Amino acid sequence: EKPYECILKCKAFGNFYSLHDHETIHRGVNLCECKQCGKPF
Repeated sequence: EKPYECILKCKAFGNFYSLHDHETIHRGVNLCECKQCGKPF
């Protein structure tokens, strides 16, 4: 299991999406969080 995974279950961050693509998808509305530390990204 990847440490960074979208809480909307799109894909594991850093494996399928770049950070830019991730931000574009969510538009800064639906935050994701690190499963290790809980920090939003």
